[in-house]
Amino acid sequence: MSRYFVLAYKRSEGRLVESVYESEGLADAAAQRFAWEQKYRAADNDVEVALMSSPSLADLKRTHARYFKSLIELTG
Repeated sequence: MSRYFVLAYKRSEGRLVESVYESEGLADAAAQRFAWEQKYRAADNDVEVALMSSPSLADLKRTHARYFKSLIELTG
């Protein structure tokens, strides 16, 4: 069964700007995504807000490592 994760990622700094939001329900995750998009759209258009599904956070970190690792860790 998949879980839903919402990430807010500052592209220019290569880091998450919020703790990862995790939910079992798509509606809750979508509501969080929209809230963060509203928060960052006006303040900082360099923040990418993404909603993803994965069996676990560990799996998500493996498949979408760019959100969780530094450039050195990714290329090292």
